[in-house]
Amino acid sequence: MFVHSGHCPGDCQNSADPVVGTDTYTENSSICRSSIHAGVLGVTESGTVVWMSTAHTAPFTASLRHGVTSMA
Repeated sequence: MFVHSGHCPGDCQNSADPVVGTDTYTENSSICRSSIHAGVLGVTESGTVVWMSTAHTAPFTASLRHGVTSMA
């Protein structure tokens, strides 16, 4: 398990970057859009987010949360 952090701008909700999963996201998911989807950041909020990368396998669940649609 590895811990990471990064800064998210306040304008990433409408980007084309993918979000795959719900609550647990794939490693190629947008960190900033996943943070909005999870409710960690508000839609126009910027900030630093911290996440853990772990070995997780499918299935991943698709959903619509906080204006961001994730894929399965």
